[in-house]
Amino acid sequence: MSMKKAHYYFFITAAVVYFSVLTLLLSGCGKEIKDPYTLLKMSVDQALEKSNWQKSRELAEEALKLDPENNDALIMYSLTLDQNGEQAEAVKKLRKVIKSDPDNFLAQLSIGRILYSMHDFEGAYEYLSNAYNLKPDNLFALVIFSQCSLKLLAQNTDELLKKLSSTETYADKPVVYNELGVYYAETGNLKAAIRNFVDAYKLSPKKPVIVLNLAILCDNYMRQYEKAGFFYRKFIELTNNNPAYNKQREIVNKRLRTI
Repeated sequence: MSMKKAHYYFFITAAVVYFSVLTLLLSGCGKEIKDPYTLLKMSVDQALEKSNWQKSRELAEEALKLDPENNDALIMYSLTLDQNGEQAEAVKKLRKVIKSDPDNFLAQLSIGRILYSMHDFEGAYEYLSNAYNLKPDNLFALVIFSQCSLKLLAQNTDELLKKLSSTETYADKPVVYNELGVYYAETGNLKAAIRNFVDAYKLSPKKPVIVLNLAILCDNYMRQYEKAGFFYRKFIELTNNNPAYNKQREIVNKRLRTI
């Protein structure tokens, strides 16, 4: 079992990401009330308050008909396309925004998140990097950019994760130490990997993925099979009644028979 398969993603859900994007979108609409912006506000309300993305899409589309060059409406329309399963078209629309306004944070962040969700990590990296550079203190951009960097084992991964650990939201959270451990293990820095996995374990000794990562580290990377066995058995104990871990337990049990 590889370290990546046991990877514990501190995933910000799509709903949270969209909430942050839509809130910023509303704040950018300004005080001047025009028909496109009235429709845009209604579109955002439908998405945030009622989770009705189809109705939100219809309203955003109406706003675009009134003002085809309105980037706020185009971003909102793109988000509704994404939520309705039309990711490729959403990316196309967002690229149009970026072409006319390269410094549009919401467009850069949104296209990066959509590409990330499509597992196009290299494509996502460029846009998420742009979003992060535009607003380096934005937590949403930092989290998603960190995730993407880790997927690619980019050189800036540890810098981003360490910055994340310094934020109020993620300070002393085991998930960040676990991710740093994964990064260092995959890049051959075993001392740093051990230190971070141990820190994660101290903070959350009953988190199955952290325990499993420690077992894999001891087994595959350090060849310390007695310690690996201890953590493998603890993983089985922690997950014994959880069907979500059935596949991992099967692999672990098979490994334990050969240690």
